[in-house]
Amino acid sequence: MDWRFPPGGSETVAVASAVPLDSGALTVCPACDMILATGPVEVPVGSRLICPRCRNTIRESKKDPVRRTLALSLTGLILFLPAHFLILMTFKVFGMQDQGSVFDSIRILFRQDYIFVAFLVLLTGMIFPLLRLALLFLVSLDLYRQRLSRLTPFMLRWYHHLEEWGMSEVYLIAILVAVTKMHHSTLIIYDKGFFCFIGLVAVMIGTTLVLDEHAFWERIEALAAQKKQRSPAAPAGPPPDRVSPRQTAMAAGLVQCRTCHKVLPFRPPPPGQEARCPRCGGRLHQRRPQSLAITWALVLSAIIFFLPANLMPIMKVEFLGVPKSSTIMDGITYFFQSGSFGIGLII
Repeated sequence: MDWRFPPGGSETVAVASAVPLDSGALTVCPACDMILATGPVEVPVGSRLICPRCRNTIRESKKDPVRRTLALSLTGLILFLPAHFLILMTFKVFGMQDQGSVFDSIRILFRQDYIFVAFLVLLTGMIFPLLRLALLFLVSLDLYRQRLSRLTPFMLRWYHHLEEWGMSEVYLIAILVAVTKMHHSTLIIYDKGFFCFIGLVAVMIGTTLVLDEHAFWERIEALAAQKKQRSPAAPAGPPPDRVSPRQTAMAAGLVQCRTCHKVLPFRPPPPGQEARCPRCGGRLHQRRPQSLAITWALVLSAIIFFLPANLMPIMKVEFLGVPKSSTIMDGITYFFQSGSFGIGLII
């Protein structure tokens, strides 16, 4: 295995060479399925391991990931309740005053019979972010204390699956959009909940930046080995003695777990059974079932809906008896014309 450190750079480019399969030195690029040997050399802190074929980042080594993740997740849990239940802002217009919190907005949606929207905001804005913080805190606490429970791999696996469903950042952008559009006609007073919510979003982004899932799974596996805890082995066939440069994992009879990144020998399980990763318990597939057909269906659907979604009115707002329709493009144009270039570019 060759390692190239570009002068003055922080990228470690892995160059594949033939290595014994049982050397414990294999990883697979999740993007192009190329086999790489990375075990014998540690990626320096702050550096990234880059696939030489597709330039995908395979791993980025983080500094002290367990302690930093533990601290940030605990901070997020402390901020969670005030961020969602304290008053965000107070609006004053024409002598009238109104105020509310994140939870108040969900409750109002339920009262106005927007059940689906309210349920969606409740899940993505409150429940999933809380679960993510709680799971990450419990996992990092176990690893910090060097104690492994049977639920630790399960919790980290579910954090991985929930990572894309917590959308507190989207809620914050929606708040900023509303503030930008209303500040000309309304007096806005920012309350404690607003700053707590900004802090919560910053902390959640921070947990994503400091978390090193590879390091977490390696520590879990090491602790499990110390306690001699073994999960049911995945169905495996006899692997080849060596793998060749630039060979794909599928061609070598290998599979990489999409959750914990462990590389395993693989053979299709019998009908009615599933192959499971012995480290995290996740499902093993050399290729996602029906992935090509599903991808094409989603891409074509997105193309069909793209122009109507951006050019057709999404709502009609009536202010002082004057109705006004607006589209997404109208909103983007408004932000650029009003000088809010940052929000306009984000949208």
